[in-house]
Amino acid sequence: MRQKALALLCALMLAVLPGCSLAKEEDPLQASEDRMVGVLVTRGEKENEWYSHQDANGRIYADILAEGSGHRVVFPIEGASVCCARFPMEDGDDYLGCGTEGAVESSVDIRYGDGTEEIFVEATLYVIAREGDVAFAMNPMYQDGQGRIYAVNGTGIESPAGREGELCSTRQEDTVTVTRDGRTEQESFSVNLTVYGLFQPVKDVFYQMGAGHQVLAAAEYLPGGAPEELALEPDCAYVVHESYRSDLEGRPVVRRALYEPEGGDAVTFFDRGGGICERITTRLNWDARSRS
Repeated sequence: MRQKALALLCALMLAVLPGCSLAKEEDPLQASEDRMVGVLVTRGEKENEWYSHQDANGRIYADILAEGSGHRVVFPIEGASVCCARFPMEDGDDYLGCGTEGAVESSVDIRYGDGTEEIFVEATLYVIAREGDVAFAMNPMYQDGQGRIYAVNGTGIESPAGREGELCSTRQEDTVTVTRDGRTEQESFSVNLTVYGLFQPVKDVFYQMGAGHQVLAAAEYLPGGAPEELALEPDCAYVVHESYRSDLEGRPVVRRALYEPEGGDAVTFFDRGGGICERITTRLNWDARSRS
């Protein structure tokens, strides 16, 4: 059954909106019956790497890896991707699985109607703020009738850099008509990507504060070193998170956030290479106070 299971494994990305400039556009090399299932985002200067992996049809095929009760889609080139594709189950049916690879924060909305399936993805890609524009290639991903997933060289965009905050937003979408189990249905895929600039991460410090605003405990982490969970002191009333970054001139910049019980998780970033930042979510374990 098409709606039997929705496996959200861990989601990306893409008409151009204000803030982004179109660099180039190439004709997609997909077969007409293949459906769009995602986007692979690569840096503009990585074109040589792309061409070294594509086949004679201009496609780069992904490896589909079974993991637990779901699947991962991994490409042989550096980049970040979101994918909502169909994967086989042991009973011979299939399920719609959505997931991401690389440094992307996203959400997926799937809507079913009478003979329609609509997938909407909202995603954010974090990049290191630097001088000059930042160039990316937004490469559409498709799934063929055999279940294989591939990407084709797509549209390039350039986003303004040199500052923190939202740099640009861009959208890509596609609609196909398919016949499944004797029924004709329309499937559409739409992904909107926002590129967000960050100054170079330096370190993160978490202060556990008492009701009298005294420091109960402090923990400092280098980029990428923040834990998945932070146990809090018994008398902790709130947490102050200081994120230290370095601007374009090397000057220190400090961003602060305050967390109270039920105030959500803390977020840190690290440079994963290629000018792209990856996000780490740290759960603040307020329940640990009662067990201390």
